[in-house]
Amino acid sequence: MDMLFMTPKRVRLFDNCYCHDREYRKNPLISPVYAEQDALKSFPPTLILTAGKDSLYPEGEKFRDMLISAGIMVTHKRFENSPHGFTLSNRPDAHEGWSMMIDYLKRYV
Repeated sequence: MDMLFMTPKRVRLFDNCYCHDREYRKNPLISPVYAEQDALKSFPPTLILTAGKDSLYPEGEKFRDMLISAGIMVTHKRFENSPHGFTLSNRPDAHEGWSMMIDYLKRYV
């Protein structure tokens, strides 16, 4: 899949399906990029995987930066040529992503 799966229009559609109330979408339990700095300080070490062909990757990387600013240890990898949901495929990048998630869980859970 070479095109962006999660286009801005599709993201808005999913937002509407997931949460009708626009203001409630700013609840940090819905979208952690709205969390206050103090709330982020209680996060555990965090793994964030983003996909370079996903229109949502800037939001994931903003959240990464917020956690780092709060003093949280973050491991991040952007899979440059991957689309949204790439870990649901049988591609080599999906295998690498799953290996990273499994290793992280083994280390921190």
